[in-house]
Amino acid sequence: CGDFFKYGYIPAPQTIYMSVKKLLPGTILEFDLGDKTKIFKKYWDVSDFYKMPKLKLSYQEALDHFEKIISSSFKYRMVSDVPIGVFLSGGYDSSCVAGILAKYNKTKLNTFTIGFEEDGFSEVVNAREIAKHFNTNHHEMICSQNKALDLIYDLPDIYDEPLGDPSAIPTLLLSQFTREHVKVALSGDGGDELMAGYDKYFSNLNVYNLISNLPQAINKIFKPFFGSLSKLRINQNLTIKTRIIEKLLSSKNINDIYKTKINSGHFNLNELENLFKNNIKILPSSFDQYDSLNSLNNLEKMLCIDYKTYMVDDVLTKIDRATMSASLEGREPLLDHRIIEFVAQLPSDY
Repeated sequence: CGDFFKYGYIPAPQTIYMSVKKLLPGTILEFDLGDKTKIFKKYWDVSDFYKMPKLKLSYQEALDHFEKIISSSFKYRMVSDVPIGVFLSGGYDSSCVAGILAKYNKTKLNTFTIGFEEDGFSEVVNAREIAKHFNTNHHEMICSQNKALDLIYDLPDIYDEPLGDPSAIPTLLLSQFTREHVKVALSGDGGDELMAGYDKYFSNLNVYNLISNLPQAINKIFKPFFGSLSKLRINQNLTIKTRIIEKLLSSKNINDIYKTKINSGHFNLNELENLFKNNIKILPSSFDQYDSLNSLNNLEKMLCIDYKTYMVDDVLTKIDRATMSASLEGREPLLDHRIIEFVAQLPSDY
């Protein structure tokens, strides 16, 4: 329960089902039918590549090699005996997929976009411009409030476990809409975890650098001040914020900053304490592997952990369940192992 409210999803190996666990990414489970023993074997781990010596390439050389790898990955995932489409949001990642495929494909691409009636959330205009630029057969659908509400009761059957990602509903609608035209769709998921595309990485780094450079004398004054302020309980919102600041001032590393989740739409541990009567226990997951990543810099640590947690248990769970529920095969060209193995060995400032 605590895991879902903290992260917005159920991180592996945990599940909501008693006596049932998820298999961690890159792991094989062998079960001996004779003596009923089980052995877990890890055959691939993204952290192994982050720990390797950095490649000695110029920025332009890295860029050229990167394009060769992603071009190979994208073309490989276009092999099919049925029509293929591309989910196009208008952002960098899906536009990259559409652009590379349009460059090498002889036939026109089919691109699919879902928009919203509310202007502040809709990316239809951006996607339309990208589709026009790459001359694709573009298809659009608007997600109305009624269409979204109609899907609410289907979510438990489709997702099997609680998933607090608000984009789950439009992803379902996009999958159903796309399936009316094609049987296979490529998506741009994984780009943010590859290339530090989320704002949270840099806000976390900024907070960490600010606290690290704060003189100890000032820290010793601030920490008890915010601690005392949080106990006054004048206002619940103020109490939560002051407890977060107190916790941040006690941070010893980027992991402490990251776990505080100051820029997440979900509940942090301080908020959970106010929400539940009993103590909340956050169960073990790949989030606890920071200690094994001490050789990495702070940005690499966050990217590596997100690649093993948020991307797998939220993003890919969302897209896999959504596409499969519509009998649509979803393919993720940016998750070719060659891409992350190369990117993980690049200097992080690239």
